[in-house]
Amino acid sequence: MNKLNLDLFLKYNYLSDLNLSYDKDQLSFVKSVANYKANTYNHSLYLGDGKDFNEELDLGSDGRFYFEDEKNILYFNQDNEKDKNLKDLKYSLLYRYNLDS
Repeated sequence: MNKLNLDLFLKYNYLSDLNLSYDKDQLSFVKSVANYKANTYNHSLYLGDGKDFNEELDLGSDGRFYFEDEKNILYFNQDNEKDKNLKDLKYSLLYRYNLDS
């Protein structure tokens, strides 16, 4: 068995946070990919019906999201300066993404 090297590790996609919307029409998950230069992971939100999935949202370096209701997802975005400043003050800012848009 070969050892895992850095080049191979950086090519992996990690799937997590499998969720079902409240009305059970949307299945979602987060795909994470290592970002070597930033020493973090880049996260993308995927939505689908269980057979076909599409990348809906770039979550940046924070992969957390929540279904607010049947048509809205709440997510964090700590990659912009405004959110970085709020994080230092121990506040969080949530963004709303409408699934119909």
